[in-house]
Amino acid sequence: MENYKEKMNEKRERFERLAEKNNAESTRRSQNARESVAGIPFGQPILVGHHSERCHRAAIARQDTNIRKSIEADKKAKYYADKANSVGTGGISSDDETAIEQLKNKIDKQKKLLEQCKVINKMIRKKATAEELAKACDIKLDMAQLYLKPDCMGTKGIPSYSITSYRNKIKTAEKRLLVLEKMETMETKKQEFVGFNILENAEENRYQILFNSIPTPETRTYLKRNGFKWSPRNKAWQRMLSSLPRYIRESVPEELAKFEN
Repeated sequence: MENYKEKMNEKRERFERLAEKNNAESTRRSQNARESVAGIPFGQPILVGHHSERCHRAAIARQDTNIRKSIEADKKAKYYADKANSVGTGGISSDDETAIEQLKNKIDKQKKLLEQCKVINKMIRKKATAEELAKACDIKLDMAQLYLKPDCMGTKGIPSYSITSYRNKIKTAEKRLLVLEKMETMETKKQEFVGFNILENAEENRYQILFNSIPTPETRTYLKRNGFKWSPRNKAWQRMLSSLPRYIRESVPEELAKFEN
């Protein structure tokens, strides 16, 4: 699998380049807008019927176009700058070489929090004081006092829906951990069909479809509807292998054969 940090750096740099490009475009358009009406005195009305009317209106139209284009480019620049800043902050990526270790740490943390919730509720049922609760559960006194304060339903402690939420998070993380551990033992597989090949790329963690020629519009529509994206770097339509549903994996060859043959 390609080095995750290098991949994230490339992605960040790409967004930064797009942000810089659109910033430059916004600045250029803004300058063009000023130059469009540079020869017209400030506040000068359009002289209807005068020989300058046509040029005046055209200058205002150019100014309006450039202002709108400048605003659009500025919005794009901010969008790509935000994308660059958010790269690598979206949680645990399956492409990360340390994803398994991170998931194990996350599961351990969630289990400790779940056990802490159970202890808090148990001590509250036994009429523990805020000081006893804070000491036993290693939490701040003001937090212990908050747990002892009844909510709108008159219930003290950790609500049941929070405990259920912790359990669900643990189950979800454990299922994902099993998938990633299984991925580590997988080998890359290649299937050859008429007009296209399918590559279960374990190293890239991608399910890749490589066509011999440009796929038909119907094929591209089908792929997009099923979560596939075109990768210019890999020259393939692909989606993450570790999150590919079984029904898609089983139906792809048959469906593509309908469109491509």
